[in-house]
Amino acid sequence: KDTQNWTFFELNPAVVEIATNSEYFTFLKDCMHHYDVQIGDARITLEQQQQQSYDLLVIDAFTSDSIPTHLLTKEAIALYFSRLKNNGLLVFHISNRYLKLKKVLSDHVEKLGLTALIQEFRPKQKIPLVYRSDWAILARNEAILKPLLTANSQSIWQKPPHYPNARSWTDDFTSIMSVWK
Repeated sequence: KDTQNWTFFELNPAVVEIATNSEYFTFLKDCMHHYDVQIGDARITLEQQQQQSYDLLVIDAFTSDSIPTHLLTKEAIALYFSRLKNNGLLVFHISNRYLKLKKVLSDHVEKLGLTALIQEFRPKQKIPLVYRSDWAILARNEAILKPLLTANSQSIWQKPPHYPNARSWTDDFTSIMSVWK
């Protein structure tokens, strides 16, 4: 839309080079130049942008075997919410072959007084380029997420389970063994 502005945070300059080459991809060209690409670690870059206020942050960095745990700590979540508007949404793509990352987020939601929904998308049939994926959406207020639960009687969004023995990931402590599948 003409009124939307997109900011992309990308660690790898080669990815930006490919993504902005319209011979390969046209999404950015089609954004009508209402986008900005910030090269660098997303968390560090967000820390430096104290005046920004976003409606939506989508964090998608966890599908590899070596995940950037510093993007999933309690302090990181607090930073993301400090950069979101009051009714802003924080969305995580948490698909991972080896780790149950919803366990980490569920603990942060509880400790930071947030609300969340989890979606474990499983296609009912094989469709080219459509894959299973896991998502979490976090908000300050449950009312913001309520439409996702009431959209239909078989909503694919669910409240995250409670993990009573979970230990929060912080900037000083992370344990992937605690979330091993």
